[in-house]
Amino acid sequence: MTVLMLLADLTGLVLAIVLGHLLTADSFNFRLFAPGEVEHILMLGIILLVFRSGQLYPGVGISPAEEIRLVTQYSNSALVIGMILTFILRPAWLSSAVTMLSISALSIANILLIRWSVRIIAAQAGIWGEPVVVLARRGNAEELTQYFLQRRRLGFLPVLVATDIEDKVAVTGPVPIIEVNNLLKESLKRLTANVHTILIEDSFFGQNFAPSSHLQLLELFQHIIFISDMNWLDGASLSIRDFEGLIGIEARREMLNTLGSSIKRIVDIVGSLLGIVLLSPCLLAFAILIKLDSPGPAFYTQPRLGRDGKRIKIYKFRTMVTNAEQALADYLKGNEQAQCEWDATQKLRNDPRVTRVGKILRRFSVDEIPQLFNVFLGDMSLVGPRPIMLNQIRIYGEGIDIYQGVRPGMTGLWQVSGRNRTTFQERARFDVYYVRHWSIWLDIYVLLRTVWIVLVQDGAY
Repeated sequence: MTVLMLLADLTGLVLAIVLGHLLTADSFNFRLFAPGEVEHILMLGIILLVFRSGQLYPGVGISPAEEIRLVTQYSNSALVIGMILTFILRPAWLSSAVTMLSISALSIANILLIRWSVRIIAAQAGIWGEPVVVLARRGNAEELTQYFLQRRRLGFLPVLVATDIEDKVAVTGPVPIIEVNNLLKESLKRLTANVHTILIEDSFFGQNFAPSSHLQLLELFQHIIFISDMNWLDGASLSIRDFEGLIGIEARREMLNTLGSSIKRIVDIVGSLLGIVLLSPCLLAFAILIKLDSPGPAFYTQPRLGRDGKRIKIYKFRTMVTNAEQALADYLKGNEQAQCEWDATQKLRNDPRVTRVGKILRRFSVDEIPQLFNVFLGDMSLVGPRPIMLNQIRIYGEGIDIYQGVRPGMTGLWQVSGRNRTTFQERARFDVYYVRHWSIWLDIYVLLRTVWIVLVQDGAY
């Protein structure tokens, strides 16, 4: 896995150097491995060394948002160091600022794109992932195991589950399950001979272990990782604090600070304005198609819940018939299965209200493009919790106060994490997580992931 990521980064960096020179019309004087031009080789080496020190090789267990942050920070730091050293070694050399900026920007984009592509291909080929043991309560063991099996990109592949069942050995799905005390027996050490990491559910540890058990775990595994969804902290953002021998876990509840809010708002204004200008021909074309397909206006507004409980009106292309509410009521009244689906997700896979053009617009999520005007006006953000309808406030749950702390978004973590395959309660959890763990890197990841979701039509109907 380390070799794969190393090759991916080398490919991305070399491609960035070549494209950087081509874009700045400096290609005629450019030779990557010319004996007299050491700056490119020097920068390649520095970047890879910085990546290595930052634990990006192989990068198992790093979330996409965190990977974006690390690659961006390490690439820029290495570029500055490389330029300083090169100038010291060869004072006469100084690349143009435009060329260096191009290489810097392209290196970040190329590294991330190639890293993710290689990781996806390697996971599908079965050569990406570190074997791990999962230690969890019986009721959560299978769910936790499936969580990581379905997210192979994280790189943790459960090969054995230890739980509090009394059976000596059982098998649920592809992963064998054993009783926790058997994990520590000499006869089962061979099962974990090539496994160096154990994932421990936080509520399990301490309740089911003897005092000396943790010492035995340290003998068996090099890495012990505690897993928790932290529901008891309401999804607060966490960090580890070292107090010279004492370890503390800090939970922060500030959500977006003033600086973060300002950066987010600037990005919203610039991004929405560019989107409106570039997509204006598409807006006109879609409006004409809607009018030709069914009677009624091309656009419609709908009241939704905004920041601080403010009622806002969001703009959308009309994708339903004009008497949509009555049509829904009539349909649900005579269809018990549809009523259950609506109660769980607040959506219908076969919605009788949706028009022919509306189905196409929804499939590619272009019905929400007019919300760029909401973003520009300050009612919404490019990324955030999806705006909920007023009649959904009561079913949103205890996280409604957290939800109202930020502007709702055109896209959000829920939309790139299963979308219509998830329940409304799961959607609420994604929204709370986003608010508590906001960062500019998470926004970038959600935007990039949204483009992919729209292109492959994942979870859309």
